[in-house]
Amino acid sequence: IRPLPDAGGRATRWHATSPAIFNGCGTPHPHRGSVTWADLHPIHSRIARVWGSSSEDLYVIKFDGTLMHHDGTDWLRKDSRTTTDIKDVWSDKPDNVYAVAGGSASPCNGAILHYDGVRWQPISSGTQTCLSGIWGSGPRDIYAVGGSGVVMHYDGTNWQPMDSSTQVQLSAVWGTGPRDVYAVGAQGTILHYDGARWRPMESGTQQFLRRIWGSSPDDIYATGGKMLHYDGTSWRPINVGDGRSHIAVWGSRSDDVYTVGSDGMIVHYDGQHWITMASGTIEWIYGIWGSGPNDVYAIGATGTLLHYDGHGWSPMESGTSARFESIWGDVNGRTRIVGGEGGVIYHMTSPKQFIKR
Repeated sequence: IRPLPDAGGRATRWHATSPAIFNGCGTPHPHRGSVTWADLHPIHSRIARVWGSSSEDLYVIKFDGTLMHHDGTDWLRKDSRTTTDIKDVWSDKPDNVYAVAGGSASPCNGAILHYDGVRWQPISSGTQTCLSGIWGSGPRDIYAVGGSGVVMHYDGTNWQPMDSSTQVQLSAVWGTGPRDVYAVGAQGTILHYDGARWRPMESGTQQFLRRIWGSSPDDIYATGGKMLHYDGTSWRPINVGDGRSHIAVWGSRSDDVYTVGSDGMIVHYDGQHWITMASGTIEWIYGIWGSGPNDVYAIGATGTLLHYDGHGWSPMESGTSARFESIWGDVNGRTRIVGGEGGVIYHMTSPKQFIKR
């Protein structure tokens, strides 16, 4: 990895090689799990989100609005045209990327940004409310959610408000298609859009639901303290993890699902049973992602980075006490990004050791 000089706050490029794994924050050191991580770029603030459409189209997004883009060869700092916290990103292709922003550090102004393959531009969102989640079924059917029950819809031309029938904060939105969209948020709120209108669903909890993921219309999970599952008919609690808090959920398919959370909790569903796994840590785990059943990564507090090889979880030494908060990887398993406090990005360059460049 070859850093080029930082041009006094201007664009800074970092050369990298493939295959790659990235994480945020800290100084890597050798570990027994045989992976090499290298420091790619010091961003020096917390990373809010990592996202990509392929190993040649990767974004690392800071809370202060800074965007870093990787094209498969170089990292380039992008001007996002905002200093508001970027919360979420959605795209259907590399030259059609949307980001929503909101936070207490600066005015929100309903910030929605669009990238056309050349530059990021703020676009009129139709709201002044902070936005926190975005998802679309296609370029002419995109939803953004945020504070005070705000739901905005993009039809390919304009963003228009939708009646959500709630005033509570909404944190995330996800769906299986234009007639099957879900939003979750404060006070256990779950909303469903059937293509005609948003309707509240009974969640059975008052917990703040922050994330939602599913494998199909009748296999959906929401997490936020508790974990809920939707079977196509109703939501019900999944009482696993010995009362610990559920933070994130991910799966490769309906019979290979993981939930992670407080005190090192990792619980796996094999299609019949939820089984608590030995994580080897008591640190809080904030994110999980894998390229398949035998290649799964979990990230968390105090530099926690774990890998599952199909047989068991093993620690990967990150050499940092910073918190990892977000993880992403491409579908062929060649690239991973992990982000968190400090904003440093790491690159796995070989299967032997950690090296800080």
